Amino acid sequence: MAKRIRKAVKYGKQVASAAAQQLKKRVKELVRSRAPTRAEAKKLLKAIVAEMRKETEIVAKFAQQELKKEMKKAKPLVKKAVSRMKKGRKR
Repeated sequence: MAKRIRKAVKYGKQVASAAAQQLKKRVKELVRSRAPTRAEAKKLLKAIVAEMRKETEIVAKFAQQELKKEMKKAKPLVKKAVSRMKKGRKR
């Protein structure tokens, strides 16, 4: 389960970085067409990147919570298996 969560977080980071690159391209195109000023474009870009960072933190926090839930579910089973092995019994 932890492996899946790590993969999901890694994929999420890749998606966020790709989105940031595309966003930068589009902002440059807008600046070239003289729609917003350069300062407005920078403010817009900073605001969007900050929002993306918040979103990645939220996703990472969610993944950590899911991992903790799964660990709590597995803990009784692990304890049971360890106690069996200490007593010398096999399944």
